[in-house]
Amino acid sequence: SGQTDSMIIRIESATGVVYASGKISGLTTTWKQFSTTLTSNTTDNDARLVVLTTNTALIDMDMISLFPVKTFKGRVNGLRADLAQKLADMNPGFMRFPGGCVVHSNNLATAYRWKGTIGPIEQRTTIPNRWGYLQSCGLGYFEYFQFCEDIGAEPLPVLPVGVSCHFKTPYEVVPMSEMQPWVDDALDLIEYANGPVTSTWGAKRAEAGHPEPFNLKYIAIGNEEWGPEFKARSDLFISAIRAKYPDIKIIGTAGPNVTSSDYTDLWAYNRSVQIDLVDEHYYMNIDWFKQNTKRYDSFNRNGPKVFAGEYASGTWTTTIKRLSNAIAEAAFMTGLERNSDVVLLSCYAPLFRAVHCNGKPAEQPWDPDLIYFNNNASYCTPSYYTQSMFSNNTGHVLVPMDIEQQYSDGPLFGVCSKDTLTSEIILKVVNISVGQMTYTIQTNGAPTLEKSATRIVLTSANMNDTNGFSQPQKVAPVTSTFDSVSSSFQYRFPGNSLTIFRFATRPPLDAQKIGNRSLHTGIKLRAGMAGANNFRVSFNLPKQSRVSARLIDSNGKNVATVIKGKQFNQGEHTFEWKTPVDKPVGTGMYIILLLIDGRVISAPLVRY
Repeated sequence: SGQTDSMIIRIESATGVVYASGKISGLTTTWKQFSTTLTSNTTDNDARLVVLTTNTALIDMDMISLFPVKTFKGRVNGLRADLAQKLADMNPGFMRFPGGCVVHSNNLATAYRWKGTIGPIEQRTTIPNRWGYLQSCGLGYFEYFQFCEDIGAEPLPVLPVGVSCHFKTPYEVVPMSEMQPWVDDALDLIEYANGPVTSTWGAKRAEAGHPEPFNLKYIAIGNEEWGPEFKARSDLFISAIRAKYPDIKIIGTAGPNVTSSDYTDLWAYNRSVQIDLVDEHYYMNIDWFKQNTKRYDSFNRNGPKVFAGEYASGTWTTTIKRLSNAIAEAAFMTGLERNSDVVLLSCYAPLFRAVHCNGKPAEQPWDPDLIYFNNNASYCTPSYYTQSMFSNNTGHVLVPMDIEQQYSDGPLFGVCSKDTLTSEIILKVVNISVGQMTYTIQTNGAPTLEKSATRIVLTSANMNDTNGFSQPQKVAPVTSTFDSVSSSFQYRFPGNSLTIFRFATRPPLDAQKIGNRSLHTGIKLRAGMAGANNFRVSFNLPKQSRVSARLIDSNGKNVATVIKGKQFNQGEHTFEWKTPVDKPVGTGMYIILLLIDGRVISAPLVRY
């Protein structure tokens, strides 16, 4: 009401200095969406958004949003570019969403129900969450699925199961007679992700701009719940999902920790219902991680597999994000990788923490986390780098290894694997002691190793060193070339370190001998140059497939990862890859290797 049909939108300093200004016109007595683009003439971490009327008036406004034009991959309503890129750089195999206790929240009324997170942003349900702040759900399930696709990660959604958080009172439970809508949410989410465009929820996905399915494979039922009420409701979800979508892998819960009687009881329950994976959580001190490197060596190989769904060395009441934490976690992770036949998935938690936004602390303190950010910057903790180093240097098959030392609990821990795409042997060694340790690395029955290897080391002068906004890379991995490789050589591992070697094993490749190799009947791979700095690769697929691609040099060393686990539909495909300015590719013989649904095809490529 009033005598105005326009408004002024500004970005200002805390004292009112105008950095950018725009105007919207055409206000009426009905709801209508307006937008304008503001370009600031400076950087001010404490700037504010100001909305002004041109005349005295009473105006109703809803869903006011100040959003960067630049987002990750240029997505509309996408993610903040620097934060999303840090996740992408980890090369994650999957992404769990929306998280843990945020799923069941404080009570049933505020549980995270996915249907309220899709569609127009202004129509999404705003909900308070378990951690004390409001969620607009602007990052909803469509954006989540799209982001997973953008970074080549499998989506792993977690759904509420009809009980509230055990740690909040009063404890609430949906009556069994009213559970069907909750179960339908799970079935409808699978249809939203995978269903045809002719289905009810598949049509909504197509409406959002993605007619192709997202190829969802996993779904987790609940987070850290236990007790008879949970089990009765979990049974409903398991039966319904298996009846309609038998190919979906269902993940159950092992409760909030691995030391209580509830943990034992839940494992017995999960075995009885033949769940696919069980979600274990460990927020323990440093010593626990060092002492549990062999936790899964003698684990029962029959029945459900393990999903290490939340872990970190520390508790949420303490600020712990030091090198010593990262190294303890790395030691534990060697055991996870060594037992990857039973531990199928693992992920650190939590991922992000906002700190001191606009001079105010985040509502809920929780440490440690992987990535910390404020309005204009972000940094990664040492634990982020251990996660990234493992994720980016994991082979396809394990290679047996032994560490000869006096004690079984260290100070060295390790795991070895082979990258079947490049034939590299990947050796990870963790030294948890303060001092450096000299060991002889010896190969028995392995292919001949090239003299030079890629070496990646995470360490620092002090075990208590950490990162921050002022020193974001005080503790960060350093990559170099190690030129003294032989069938038996000595190496000095720094104290408090994670060291990764990538050993090339193949002799130089001969373009005439390689030719075009295909283990897929009917698939043809063609590779060549498209201009001075562009590589062009073409291939055909008889069915929808997940494709990864690497460029390797004539010594079998990885030059670049061109495609990371992207879904391609049936048919012909061509893509081009431009060599980065800071990492030019020299002239010579190269090989393009494609991993298609776990099988390899290759083609030679010569850069003149």
